[in-house]
Amino acid sequence: MNSTYYICDLCVGCGGCRSVCPENCIGGLGRPLVIDIRRCTGCGRCALTCPRRAIKLCGGERQV
Repeated sequence: MNSTYYICDLCVGCGGCRSVCPENCIGGLGRPLVIDIRRCTGCGRCALTCPRRAIKLCGGERQV
């Protein structure tokens, strides 16, 4: 069972998550930023980096 992450409305668009993502799957203009779940491997680096705790884990199977 794979999990992925999403960015909620607490995001201020600082880009810290983008800078640590090994898959380079975080983008978007403004806020909240967006995670491309087709490329996300679920490593969690983005969530650990976010100072606002705006990145949440989606449980269950990944839907692509």
